[in-house]
Amino acid sequence: MVTIAQEKLLATDHNKSAFISMLMTRMADASIEVKQAYEDADVMIVNTALSKASEFDSVIITAEDVDILILLTALGTSTKNIYLQKSGRGSGPSVLYSPSSCSFPPKDILFLHAVSGCDTTSAPYGLGKIKSAAPT
Repeated sequence: MVTIAQEKLLATDHNKSAFISMLMTRMADASIEVKQAYEDADVMIVNTALSKASEFDSVIITAEDVDILILLTALGTSTKNIYLQKSGRGSGPSVLYSPSSCSFPPKDILFLHAVSGCDTTSAPYGLGKIKSAAPT
């Protein structure tokens, strides 16, 4: 039982590593497949979902960031059974997205995401995301 606030528990690299290690061990003991990303996990999450898509009727990735949907769309997975469930904040509802719901062409989505202020390109410059309009 954790008795301190999440922010305080995860404030140090040692605590984060110990928590991840414990969580991975418990999940593996429960026969849950576990993978650990050492850098940005988005690509690994998408590649894992793609590799599992043929084994299941549906694969649902739960995340707070739409970067995963962008990657799914860019990789042309619109015909696959993979979805992004974006968790709602607070009491807000969760929303289920399909890569095929994107109105941008898959070949253009990474470029549009980057120039509209994706996390990777906008954060170092202190810029927020801007809106991009779908082609008409």
